[in-house]
Amino acid sequence: MSWLARWLKKRQDPQNHQNERSLVQACLAGDEHALQQLYERYAPILYGICLRYASHDLEAEDLFHDAFIHILRYLNKWKGSGSLEGWLRRVTVNFCLGRLRQRKPEIFLSTVQNEEGENHNWIEQVADDEPDAVQQLTADELLHLVQRLPDGYRLVFNLYVIEGYSHREIAQKLGISEGTSKSQLARARHLLRQWIIQYHQQKQTQAQAKDRQQGRNATTSATPKPARVKNTSA
Repeated sequence: MSWLARWLKKRQDPQNHQNERSLVQACLAGDEHALQQLYERYAPILYGICLRYASHDLEAEDLFHDAFIHILRYLNKWKGSGSLEGWLRRVTVNFCLGRLRQRKPEIFLSTVQNEEGENHNWIEQVADDEPDAVQQLTADELLHLVQRLPDGYRLVFNLYVIEGYSHREIAQKLGISEGTSKSQLARARHLLRQWIIQYHQQKQTQAQAKDRQQGRNATTSATPKPARVKNTSA
């Protein structure tokens, strides 16, 4: 069974859905054990979302802390008609966007002013990511590359690639045109592709240098030392 099939089965499992309802009801009743369970079950997922929207780990921690408080405040808004995880993810994404809009309004303004009206025909010419290079990266390494993206690029990349929003939905969320969303996504992919290839090449160079050093060390240790001449003079 594929991961998608397992995920769909989990979402459609009445028992799992009933467990979510019971957990939320207990949280709303002030059950501390249920609140702890809610945190332990979903904190890694929600913190991962904050990491992708933040430019560094400290900002992500700040976003996650405030987003989780926001979730608890509005937990009664979940009506139980869909997946609790899906609702939590949407609330967290919207919270991150709202906080970034407050702290960095220039992200949204510059996105429109710098990209609006630009010719987007080159978008289709952007090459796909190098699969071999991507497979060499750990999840943390790839996440740090995403965090390096300019703020506007990172927002669109996360919303489109990770969260699955369409360009029309992204345009509505960020107050930009669909063309701008496509342009930001293409540039984000282009930057990531360059960085991934550079990072891959750097790791290859380091590995080759390490191999050469180990080869020299092995050669040195294998070379016989000259025999010592005993002094026989009186």
